[in-house]
Amino acid sequence: MLRLAAELEGHPDNVAACLLGGLTISWACDASFRDPWRARGTRQPAASQVQAARLRPLADLVPVLCVPAVPLSTHAARKALPEQVPHADAAANSARAALLVAALTSRPDLLLAGTQDFLHQSYRAAAMPATAALIERLRDAGIAAVVSGAGPSVLALTVSGTQPGQAEVARIAGQADPVWQVMPLGVDADGAVVLAEPATR
Repeated sequence: MLRLAAELEGHPDNVAACLLGGLTISWACDASFRDPWRARGTRQPAASQVQAARLRPLADLVPVLCVPAVPLSTHAARKALPEQVPHADAAANSARAALLVAALTSRPDLLLAGTQDFLHQSYRAAAMPATAALIERLRDAGIAAVVSGAGPSVLALTVSGTQPGQAEVARIAGQADPVWQVMPLGVDADGAVVLAEPATR
């Protein structure tokens, strides 16, 4: 199912989360990918083209989505990205991605540091200035906020019972211009399930 869904979507990022629930890490390995540490000319197994691992996120994690009234096309957001990024930025982002896994599973105090981005948000800021401004205000308040996907929505990660929480996200977004719709979200721990049809007589 994951392979088929990833083929339809074009990548496994979203469909892995829908199928598995919880916190998912997904990756694709092109059948023609050549591992420089293997013998020259050998290929990775085609069967491992799409993979996903599921982890259990923090029980008290409360994602808060801030949606602006004015949309921005994903195509326009992607066009803002450069074809190449500095090696130092790529290395820093890899470290933050690893840190974010720890933050989302066991160390909520690391959420702010784990969500620092070096690869795409600054490049997209000019195309979505209101998004960039809201993220800056939220992060200045100690809230782990990022561009949601390609934007222009903002995702803030809060933890129930701690401050600053979802109420602070709503307060800061309520003071921003343009108007933002603020939606606390639940975390789907189960993913896709198979429901048996009721027996017919």
